[in-house]
Amino acid sequence: MTGDKIVRNEELIFANTNEAIQHLADLTDSRIVIAADADPLKIPDDLRNDVNQSLNKEGFDGNKSFENMSKATYAIEEVLSRFQLAYNEDTSAGKFSGLNGQKLVKIAQKNPEDSLSPTPIENAVIEIDWSPMGDTKEFSVTAYMS
Repeated sequence: MTGDKIVRNEELIFANTNEAIQHLADLTDSRIVIAADADPLKIPDDLRNDVNQSLNKEGFDGNKSFENMSKATYAIEEVLSRFQLAYNEDTSAGKFSGLNGQKLVKIAQKNPEDSLSPTPIENAVIEIDWSPMGDTKEFSVTAYMS
């Protein structure tokens, strides 16, 4: 093989590691740094800043109320999705119990070829803090990529 991709049973085979890395880079936000072994990935500061700005615009700077934590975690997931990122652990409502709390949630890069196999991000998590808003049943939620 001289660098040609061969598809065998929907599996891509590359002539060398660099071609495989380039293929992954073509599928992702180009700012995500892919390690030589393609595992794990690292988020650069400019992408981290863009995610945080998007979270703030969606009210995760504490200026928006959420009816429940399920709605908040779904909204965070929507922001992550814009950057081809996703949660890399369970974020069901039971994981956010209690009136006040804080949780660090692992994230991963989405895999467009296999939605069940995201690639973990090594140097970033989403920090989610929540507390009740006064006498209402709603929550104030802050979230940011650290």
